[in-house]
Amino acid sequence: MRRVNVNEPTRQDLPSSLAQEAIRRSLSRRQDAAENDVRRMIEVGRELLSEGSNPRVADIVGAAGLSNDAFYRYFQSKEDFVAAVVEDGGHRLLAYVERKMAEHDRAGARLRAAVSAIMSQAGDAEIATATRNILASSIGRNQRATGARNRLEAAMSGLLRDPLIELGSADPDRDARSVAAMLMAQMENFLWDEHPPSEDDLEHVLTFIEKAVAPSR
Repeated sequence: MRRVNVNEPTRQDLPSSLAQEAIRRSLSRRQDAAENDVRRMIEVGRELLSEGSNPRVADIVGAAGLSNDAFYRYFQSKEDFVAAVVEDGGHRLLAYVERKMAEHDRAGARLRAAVSAIMSQAGDAEIATATRNILASSIGRNQRATGARNRLEAAMSGLLRDPLIELGSADPDRDARSVAAMLMAQMENFLWDEHPPSEDDLEHVLTFIEKAVAPSR
């Protein structure tokens, strides 16, 4: 039987508050460094993909000032990386829609702001070209990009739910998901057709949504 040395620090004693703080600082620095690396690569990827190029991993890490090892530390493949760029674009769009909706109090005005913000991706020529090129890079077998798109629709439906309730929706969860899917699909139709939506197009979409969620209004 092992004799216990009362002066020997126990496992519980070893991570003192100072030691724990040192560990936290080390982990925090590594996390910050990882976030900066990933952010740089995604920014570079967005720029390269929006130009319509098909960059190699070497092109991406070279422009980001990183190494191939760094790339594969964070992404299993180039397809994973493209999906991350697509998802980042979705987050940017979601934040933009949320900001525009927050500028209004009335439900109808918030819905109009959401429709206008989403369709602006196809309305501005420069943004439309960049968005089209990034989406084109994810077409095919990239299931992760498809998952990112589904998550974007789900998050978008969360923004639309309250305005739809105020407009008279009797089934706001399903209505919001349907409207989000329709708006994203309609925006992409304008993108691929290279046809910027007109004011009449926006009014048609708004009227369609309002009649669909509250036909008796």
